[in-house]
Amino acid sequence: MQRQYDDVINLAARLQVLVNAMAIRLAQADLVIAQLRDANPPAVPINPLGNAPQVQIVHREALAQMRHYNGKTSITDYLKRLQADFDLMQLNTHWVLTNFDRLLDGDAKAW
Repeated sequence: MQRQYDDVINLAARLQVLVNAMAIRLAQADLVIAQLRDANPPAVPINPLGNAPQVQIVHREALAQMRHYNGKTSITDYLKRLQADFDLMQLNTHWVLTNFDRLLDGDAKAW
């Protein structure tokens, strides 16, 4: 029982490091976007709902194809494969941060 508890604590610490790194990358991306937006303002106002159906399709497909974590396998291996999936699918850090809980199953989701 102690080993499972230690594994969960270890997983939580590693996930916190991952989330912190992603938050930093998101902040950097937001800064770059703001700089680009200031340098090149759009000629026509952007409709935020214009791409909604496409975003939903990409969202569902990405969630279906992503590796899920059940809390029983090696967290190190899972995080390496997960990062490779993020890079392959070209998902931004905001997507990762807002949807990470959907990639957890079973014991991993319980904590």
